[in-house]
Amino acid sequence: MLSVNKEFDGNVMTMSLSGRLDVVSAPELKGILNDSLDGVERLVLDLEELEYTSSA
Repeated sequence: MLSVNKEFDGNVMTMSLSGRLDVVSAPELKGILNDSLDGVERLVLDLEELEYTSSA
């Protein structure tokens, strides 16, 4: 399961991911990104709590 936390500071969005990023959760992440990037000029990804990333 993937959990996503978003924080905004002006036009900068920090997105913290935790859990698993795999073939099942990737489309969910894509949708969250597509819905969240309006007006964002800089994206910071915090992957510190990500337990698993699929290479497929």
